[in-house]
Amino acid sequence: MIPLRYTLMGKVIAFIVLAFAAITSLLPALTIRSITVTEAKPVSATFSTLTPGAATITANGISTQALTVTEKDPQGIRQSSGGATVTITKLSGMGSIGAVTDNHDGTYTALVTAPVATGSGIFVATLGGGGAVKSGTGSQTEATVTYAAGVATQIALNGGDAQSAVAGSAVSTAPSVIVKDANNNPVSGVSVAFAVATGGGSVTGGSATTNASGVATVGGWTLGTKAGTNTLTATSGTLTNLPITFTATGTVDEAPLAIGDNYGGGIIAYILVSVDPGYVAGQTHGLIAAPGDQSTGSLWWNGSYITTGATGTETGTGAANTTAIVASQGAGSYAAKLCDDLVLNGYSDWYLPSKDELNKLYLNKRAVGGFASYFYWSSSEDYAYYAWYQYFGVGSQYFDIKFNYFRVRAVRAF
Repeated sequence: MIPLRYTLMGKVIAFIVLAFAAITSLLPALTIRSITVTEAKPVSATFSTLTPGAATITANGISTQALTVTEKDPQGIRQSSGGATVTITKLSGMGSIGAVTDNHDGTYTALVTAPVATGSGIFVATLGGGGAVKSGTGSQTEATVTYAAGVATQIALNGGDAQSAVAGSAVSTAPSVIVKDANNNPVSGVSVAFAVATGGGSVTGGSATTNASGVATVGGWTLGTKAGTNTLTATSGTLTNLPITFTATGTVDEAPLAIGDNYGGGIIAYILVSVDPGYVAGQTHGLIAAPGDQSTGSLWWNGSYITTGATGTETGTGAANTTAIVASQGAGSYAAKLCDDLVLNGYSDWYLPSKDELNKLYLNKRAVGGFASYFYWSSSEDYAYYAWYQYFGVGSQYFDIKFNYFRVRAVRAF
């Protein structure tokens, strides 16, 4: 008889063998599957970048500059996948921006196209539905694209043409040219050579360079010593419209006018100074006296005592006084009328000098010449019965009855 413990042990072993066989037979029908778990990483507009920060392209309407947003997480680590919402837009200035391209590697690109005019444009970006791209700073990143002039293609006259100056002296405005590209943008840094062509003379600073406005200016141009036409040329490489030619006229140097000069139909008796009415800075004006007296004895009135309104006494009032006297007294032979009717050496605008104008003649009587040491009428009326006169012996001035016969010397203004 076999013991019971051996019988149970055999049954257990037999069960294990049968179970193992069953599992082994099922293995070919089983499919093993793998599952990959990826942690979703957030993106950060604050740490994402917009590059380049600054760039320069040619202002020709076709040049482009790529602007790139690089996607980063809050730790500043670049992401390598795409799919984010990115915008790149123009904040201000010039140029146009194209659509954003997702490069599917964590970068997003848009092209800026230049205008034809020089200038600049500022561009900004957003990421993830509106967050400003700040490149890790506290403010939105701005990318500046500058549009520069292209290669110089043309040159033109800018200033300093058709001048005149005394022969042997420099013109007042230094000639200049302007250099531009094919789109009429001024080009800086271009060398220009200025040289005398005709008329003699000389230049200083003949080798010039265009400035930021595209302008090159010669240092100075001194004309030849002979009166006549002078020309100056400007050239620069193979630019169009060469050479640029400037013309100036050399004139004869005239000595300044002086008291006592024969001029304007008579003799200069006075030249205005800054305190005189009618003085113009930089110009020469004054009084011209007739070479001789118009009368050795003439009445002021025309037969009756009337008020003519010829009350001006200052320099510059004699012509108006004379007009008022003749208008009031009419035709006849009297001091103001003699001057008003005078046509001498091609001039007909003579008049009887005012009180102050007559004194100018007295002060310069030796330079003018021909005066007698006698009384001379002025056109300045005192009132109905009297008018002012001056004694050319000592220069004293008085007023007296209008029917006195005094000398007359006409003047005209220049």
